[in-house]
Amino acid sequence: MIGIELGQHPFFRALDARALSAQQVIRIAEQIFHVVECFPRHLAAVLTQMTDWRLRMCIVENLWEEHGRGDPAHVHLETYRAFLHALGVGDDTINSGRP
Repeated sequence: MIGIELGQHPFFRALDARALSAQQVIRIAEQIFHVVECFPRHLAAVLTQMTDWRLRMCIVENLWEEHGRGDPAHVHLETYRAFLHALGVGDDTINSGRP
């Protein structure tokens, strides 16, 4: 689906049309946790391959943002975990999930 406009992606169309059940949305949110968990490590890996510091700056900024700009209360992994808790997803479910 390379080149598809984001709003035309079947997943986003289903969300927009409210065609997914609450349980389906929660299951998707649980799966996205793994993306949130791994994304900072991917950014860090990309940084190791960039020799020009000027090109690294936007990724460094993004990595810092992922880490809550140094504030543990704003670390994306923790705020996403709080979001899942608000949806009624417990730590056992979060921790037992597989990407």
